[in-house]
Amino acid sequence: MHKNKSMKTLNLKNLIYTSFILLTLSGNSVSHTYAMNSQEDLVFFTSIINEIRLDPFSKAESLGYDRVTLKKEMPWLEDTYPPYAIDTFLNLKAAAHNSANEDISEPDLTPEHDYLNTDETGGVITFLNFLSSRDAFKIIIENIFKQELNPERVSPLRLLSTDFQLMGISVSAGTETIDDYWRNAYFITICFGSSQLKSEAQLQTMVNQVRWQPYTLRHYYEISDAEFSDIATNIFQEWPNIYPPLMSNTSLQKSAKIYSRQLINIDRDPSLNLSNDPFIRATNMGYNGSDVSESHVLRIHGLNDSSDHIVNTAFSYLIRKELKSTLENRVLFAGSASESGIGITFFPYRERIKFISTSLNAGTTNFEQEDSKYSDIYSVIYSDKNNNSVYTTGEECKGASVTIYSKPDNTVVNRFFTDNAGRFITKIINNQDYRFEIEYNDIIKILNLRINKSLFLPVQIPSSIPQTAN
Repeated sequence: MHKNKSMKTLNLKNLIYTSFILLTLSGNSVSHTYAMNSQEDLVFFTSIINEIRLDPFSKAESLGYDRVTLKKEMPWLEDTYPPYAIDTFLNLKAAAHNSANEDISEPDLTPEHDYLNTDETGGVITFLNFLSSRDAFKIIIENIFKQELNPERVSPLRLLSTDFQLMGISVSAGTETIDDYWRNAYFITICFGSSQLKSEAQLQTMVNQVRWQPYTLRHYYEISDAEFSDIATNIFQEWPNIYPPLMSNTSLQKSAKIYSRQLINIDRDPSLNLSNDPFIRATNMGYNGSDVSESHVLRIHGLNDSSDHIVNTAFSYLIRKELKSTLENRVLFAGSASESGIGITFFPYRERIKFISTSLNAGTTNFEQEDSKYSDIYSVIYSDKNNNSVYTTGEECKGASVTIYSKPDNTVVNRFFTDNAGRFITKIINNQDYRFEIEYNDIIKILNLRINKSLFLPVQIPSSIPQTAN
């Protein structure tokens, strides 16, 4: 008897086992077949989840919850949740994880599908007589939704997460044994992914590294002492303070992504009336800042070039352009910029090479007075494998646990897990003392900081005992 492959790849805490509404968690043996879902089924499954995302309160009320109570217990439910879009790569991944057939393998992870945020969940529903796959899917999703509505939940949000915009779904039919009796069953796996790529976040981190510590350019870009002296004179001394980190902005991200696709003639839709002016284009995408500057690179790579190599090459060429630009045309070292969006597009050509188009948009925010009470923290957790004392692609610590405490009362301010690029990004109240507790692979690092301005926070995880930094 085969064991369900999804049982091997999914965290058991993420799975829901149900005999209709009765929930049970168990490790029963499973045998089921793999089946590709029809396009009509995928549209239906997607609509069930997006119904929740578009109006979680109404869906909760239909399940017996009180809207007023939910608003008090979970005010974040009033956030905006854009509908999920089906992604072919994630569909294949979900199908592989949901199959007992060992011959069905997970699709190869390529740079264009290496998403910044990923997660998955699923469920098993057993029944004695007839149950349609659509009804089974609806029951499983409603139970996952109920878990997310639990104020005491410890598992991450998935249906109501703002980290994901894409998903893949697999529903297959088979049988499961419960107490030595065979039952019909449906097996469901859902894989989630962000629209932002890991490579785009890696590039943003490298940009912030050199903005925060300009001398680290020497670790990324081979230059002589004389050349570096000229850079220090011509660029860094023109901006006497540290350049603030560029925080992620969704509108700038959309603008940069669209332009990166335009550069290689992908999805050039005349009806969109897209402007080559980065400020106009970003404004059309919803950006409300006062200025936008843009830099871009178009390179040719081999089909098998790694994501790290692609990012490093793009960064090197962006730096070269920056060093040749005049003060008013700078992007990476635009002193007034506070936000950014990066778009990287991959386009295979003649089965041998890829065109890689990279666009960086840097924007200046119109801060309201209330915003001056807060500082932005852009942090990367990394293990310095090459011992050069700066973050380098491939060194990111994915899934590191981060807890921020206010001092001296040690109240928890926020908790995070770093994304696939090793980052966490947050906003924090100014002029207060905090303790950052970071845990990765049983190693704990503690930072005691007084926050009075936005900062880039690179944190190197040691390879031995816990350390404390002041």
